[in-house]
Amino acid sequence: MAPQGRGNAIVVSVLLLLGMLLHCENIWAATYTVGDDNSWDFDIDTWPDGKTFRAGDVLMFNYGPREDDVNSLNQQGYMHGI
Repeated sequence: MAPQGRGNAIVVSVLLLLGMLLHCENIWAATYTVGDDNSWDFDIDTWPDGKTFRAGDVLMFNYGPREDDVNSLNQQGYMHGI
C-alpha cells in the first residue's frame, strides 16, 4: 500500500491536470477583425465565409472616432430606438 503522502500528491496532481484541461478552451479562442483589412468597406454577406466562430471568440470592430461612434444600449433603449 502506498504511503499516505504519496496518495495525496497523486490526487493533487490529477486535480491540477484536470483544472488545466478545463481552461484550455481559452487558448483556442480566435480574434476576428470585422471586415478584415477592408474595415467597414466590405460585403457583409460574404465576410463570414470560411470562418468558423466558436463561443469565446472575439470580434474586433475598428472604426474612426471622427466618422463613426459606438453606443451601448440597454434593452429598453434598444426596443425604443433610443
